[in-house]
Amino acid sequence: MEPPSTSTSTSSLTALTLGRANAKTREDFDAPVRAASGVLRAQKQREYELSTVRGGEDGAHDVVSALASLPWDYAFETYASCREMDEATRDWCFELTKTNMRALYEQTWGWNAIEKRRELNDAGARFIVARSASTKQPAAFVHFRFEQEDEHLDAPVGYIYELQCEAAHQKRSLGEILVTLVEKLSKILGMDAVILTVLKVNVSAYGFYTNKMKYEIDDNSPGGDCEYLILAKRFNPPPS
Repeated sequence: MEPPSTSTSTSSLTALTLGRANAKTREDFDAPVRAASGVLRAQKQREYELSTVRGGEDGAHDVVSALASLPWDYAFETYASCREMDEATRDWCFELTKTNMRALYEQTWGWNAIEKRRELNDAGARFIVARSASTKQPAAFVHFRFEQEDEHLDAPVGYIYELQCEAAHQKRSLGEILVTLVEKLSKILGMDAVILTVLKVNVSAYGFYTNKMKYEIDDNSPGGDCEYLILAKRFNPPPS
């Protein structure tokens, strides 16, 4: 059976991956990019500007092709900003994160609903949402950003903030697909690595990333009694 076409359009994907070369304000950066090539201006904390990374038409088409080849029973939607989402999808992202993560947070640094909503609604947040092709209901999502790993070094990275899946849709490779898509986008845009934070009490997530996705504990990961680890998959060695 042929997979259905995804809801991702070339213009939406371009807006996800590319920014205006002459962006001077947040509004300029978030404006839709219609050209097939351009310059990514990713920001950390809405202010720190990354060095120029060229996306290009071929890179955008590669990701469109990858989305089109995904399992036939899910459609995948990309969002260059939380503002592109409808309110129901934004609320679903928060509620799913709360369902899956609150107990783990309460075992460590505590659950803060206001801070989690702020994080999901950050202007730099990008999303890929997997939606059931039969019910049209959301099933899983990844929240990621393009950031500067170290303010003193030219080290742009893709950073995975959340990877969440509904219980009824687990063990169907959705997490693997979503992480792989973030990795592919990061490579296209010249990122040095994909990085994420995992709580030590979240044993299943640690196993997923290290065993299935081949992430490793990063050199920058804190040691001792710290409640989390930093995992990374590096495409280029970090600058010396």
